[in-house]
Amino acid sequence: MTVFVLGSFLAYLNFREGRRWWMAPSVVLFGLALLSKEPAAVFPLLIFGFALLDAQRTPNDKSNRLSSYLKSALVSLPYFAVLAIYLVARKIMLHGGGQALADVSWRTMLLTAPSILWFDLKQLLFPISSSEFYSLNYVNAPGFQGFFLPIVFLSAALVVAAYCISKLADHRSTDRGSTDRHSTDHRLIDHRLEDHSLGDQRLAVFALGLAIWTVLPTLYLRAIAHGNFVHDRLLYLPSVGIVIFIALAIGRISVSKVLSGSSQSLKWALVAILAVFAFVATISDQMQWANNLSLYENAIKYAPQNTIVEVNLANELADRGHYDRALPLYVNAVQHDSRSWLSNYNLGYAYYRTGKFVDAEDYLKRAVQIDSRDADQFIYLALAEMNRGELADATENAERAIKRGPQSPGFHFVLAKILEASGNRRGAIEEYNAEAMSHPENKAAKGELQRLQSSQQNGSN
Repeated sequence: MTVFVLGSFLAYLNFREGRRWWMAPSVVLFGLALLSKEPAAVFPLLIFGFALLDAQRTPNDKSNRLSSYLKSALVSLPYFAVLAIYLVARKIMLHGGGQALADVSWRTMLLTAPSILWFDLKQLLFPISSSEFYSLNYVNAPGFQGFFLPIVFLSAALVVAAYCISKLADHRSTDRGSTDRHSTDHRLIDHRLEDHSLGDQRLAVFALGLAIWTVLPTLYLRAIAHGNFVHDRLLYLPSVGIVIFIALAIGRISVSKVLSGSSQSLKWALVAILAVFAFVATISDQMQWANNLSLYENAIKYAPQNTIVEVNLANELADRGHYDRALPLYVNAVQHDSRSWLSNYNLGYAYYRTGKFVDAEDYLKRAVQIDSRDADQFIYLALAEMNRGELADATENAERAIKRGPQSPGFHFVLAKILEASGNRRGAIEEYNAEAMSHPENKAAKGELQRLQSSQQNGSN
């Protein structure tokens, strides 16, 4: 989405400079951005705002200014048209607005917004560390740490940003009257900036708007998985505004020194330092993606009480046979959220795998009570009950598993084993046969079927 949005904006800049045919690729790229991710929907408003800032370069005559504003409004119409088509098509295809991923009230979303924005700002300004998961909770009531303190910090950040923008506006008038040479230099600088950009102040306003406006869609928490609503990837596009702001601040050094040799060296030294830091930090943060185990081991440092992280890390450890490390994580996940189906199911499955059938039965039954749609939980519950000799309950749960997942491999085989243990040889033969017919690759089912059929024939003889 970010790549397409930036491509669309660069194409628009070419259109703005007089190359009219660039409007078509700009609009097409915006359409591709929408198809990639919904937050691209804010882009037409950014184009509209950019055009309005551009219109301020016109003379002060009111009629000319009004005409310029109207042209600015018209230039954004193709983008709004594409957005309207997209929204209508999306509503038709999804039969409405789409299903919410999290049941979060508007009050909670509003109260949580300041803490999200403060988290985002810290990540944008100080991208020192990265994780796929973070610990940030919903705010259900206004409190000092979760609501009022972030508002204070955000307000202070806006004040600092406004001050920086005002300094960008002031620097061209600094020392203009000192010498004719300085006045000439400043006029040349102003002319260059006006020719090639909106001017530092207007560009800074646009950069701030870009950073703020593009992060607002992430505050709609119903569209994000429950309890896992802050991510670095949601800041790709807002980071562009921050980078522009930093670039203007570095450029301010050059302009204030009238592009002297020493200021140029300082400017490029700062650029080099930031570039090296960004490169090293990027390479370092990529290490966590080497495999799932390193990803979740890194995530647990930043989200120690996130049940999704605990369960996923435990799953990776269990897959590698490290149940001594996996089981405590599963237990912690259940303690953090006793109503989590995922935590209870995985703990029950882990207990089954380690031969603790009593505990396995307990947590698998809890998982069934929370959500009875999954078929696997019934088959493992049936296996745990079979190992404990509870064959009637095991038969019932195996049948429930087959009802929910009739084509699942191994389900008929498990029921056949239970029926055979119960003395129902005919029923076992039927289930082995059903397994062999549904999954011909299951050689064990074919072998067991032949064994029972041969035994039955020998018995009849």
